[in-house]
Order: sequence, then C-alpha cells, then structure tokens
Amino acid sequence: MIFAMKGLKLVERGVCWRVTVEGWVLISIILFGLAYFSLTSIHGFLAVHQPVESEVLVLEGWLSDRAVEDLLQEVRINQYQSIIAAGGKRLKGAYLTDFETSADQLRATLIKLGIDSSFIQVVRNPLMKKDRTYSTALEVKQWINQSGGNIESINVVTVGPHGRRSKLLYELAMGKNIAVGVINIPDFDYSPERWWNSSAGVRAVLGESIAYIYSKLFFYPSHE
Repeated sequence: MIFAMKGLKLVERGVCWRVTVEGWVLISIILFGLAYFSLTSIHGFLAVHQPVESEVLVLEGWLSDRAVEDLLQEVRINQYQSIIAAGGKRLKGAYLTDFETSADQLRATLIKLGIDSSFIQVVRNPLMKKDRTYSTALEVKQWINQSGGNIESINVVTVGPHGRRSKLLYELAMGKNIAVGVINIPDFDYSPERWWNSSAGVRAVLGESIAYIYSKLFFYPSHE
C-alpha cells in the first residue's frame, strides 16, 4: 500500500536486506585473516633490507654498539671507500664525555673496533629538534655535493622497523640522482617474528607505523 498526499509518495513498501548468521561468520573470518596478516607482516614491511651497490656507507649516531659490531663484516666484505658517521648534538650524557655530537662518538667507536680512520667522515647535524632523520639526510647530501666525487648511490644503516622510513626520507633528501639502499640490523630488544609479545616490540612497530604514515602522507620536505 502506498500513502500519498497530493500526488507525492511519502511511504512505500520495500525489501530490507540483513546479514545472515553465515554472512557474519564469513565477515569475521575475513577480518580475522586481515588482522593476522597485518600482525605478522607489518614488521617485515617496515624493517626493509634493500642494499644497493655503493662505495658509501651512512651510519647515524643513534646506532647501538651491538648494531655497529654486527656491521663490521658488511664493512670489510664490501670494502666501502667512505663511511659517514652522521649525527647531532648528544641529548644524553654530554657532560660525561668529550664527544659533543653522536657522530663524533660513533667515529671513535668505529676506530676502536678497527676501522681505519681515513675511511670515516663525520657529518654533524645542527638541526635535531624536528625531522631528525630527514635533516641528517640533508647534511649527508651536502657532504656528497662538497666531496667532489661522483657518488651515485649510498647505503644507509638502520635498525628494525625504522628501515622503511629511513629509506623514504633519505630518498627525498638525495633526489633522483642518488640511489638509496638500506642495510637493516635486527633489533635485539625483541623477536621480530613475535614483536607483539614485548613492550619494546609494540612501541617500535606502532611508533614507526605512525611515523611512516605521517612521512608518507603529510611530510612536505624542504631542500633549503
């Protein structure tokens, strides 16, 4: 039956669709599958490991001693011509050490571990309050421009889920003429396969997920 008023239809009979029990079961299975896939795959996506052929290796000052130790074999096998220790003013322990920046401390650590000092270049980043990875990458780009060499690629050393964002921000800073590879050192504070079982893993993955989304969608870099 249709109710009308002066030729206008106000109400009419229709068919109402509802999800069946079987439909809800299927939807639940799909959502569970997507959640499980995301849980088990997101760490691998963030912790990208994609090195390129290069004679330049970039290490940021925040790398732990263990990460640097694990990197020694990479350094010796590939015979890098330049190892860049990059970093800014120390945020902790500055009063207890003679090293003003994390880059200087990293250089000293590399020398202590047996790396020839003539291969190590120090790149200091004075802008550490905002977008630290990107601003450090810009300082590395400036060093490359001033070095006078024909540098076409670099490998950036990073740890765990920081890898995807490091690659993105270094690519933005380097531009199209310099290829950027990533050498990823595992984070030893948790198991990458079951990162959700530790607070360190949860903080690392969730924090880097948010930071990567911000960098990918909302970060507008300046090359000044």
